[in-house]
Amino acid sequence: MTARMENTAWRELVASGIGINEMARLTAVNDFFNRFYYVPDDRHHGRDYWATPAEFMESGGGDCEDFAIAKYFALLDMGADASHLFLTYCRLPATGQAHMVLVYWSKGDQPLVLDNFMPQVLSASYRPDILPVYCFNKTQGFLLTPQWGIAHPLDVQQLSKWQMVLGKV
Repeated sequence: MTARMENTAWRELVASGIGINEMARLTAVNDFFNRFYYVPDDRHHGRDYWATPAEFMESGGGDCEDFAIAKYFALLDMGADASHLFLTYCRLPATGQAHMVLVYWSKGDQPLVLDNFMPQVLSASYRPDILPVYCFNKTQGFLLTPQWGIAHPLDVQQLSKWQMVLGKV
């Protein structure tokens, strides 16, 4: 995808999400980005790398954190409440593998999960296949319990790869 096509696709996505309800916005973003290819970092970059949305779209895909990061920034550009959006590091109980998703977390509710491996946006209560470990956004982070409860605050300044993405965006 050329930079011009990527810019146009981003603008069209953002414009389509302005003024619609949150669930429709979350679904539109999840659908849009889940069309990209999953490519593990070792094949894509030769090392662990967190891509900006522009890098992700230009290359045509990425791994789970690249999907989550692109969805996060698209929703911010659409006007989603930043305090409800969290990149969430999880474990897959079936394999023990690490995975990252984006969650939309209204206060007091189970978060809604946007996942590159799942076409639907589902409540975390319907996702026993992922166990949350920690979540973060630009300003705050939390260690989580397996039931999606907050265990302890987490200093987002300590997340060096996230800070590098924020510096490039």
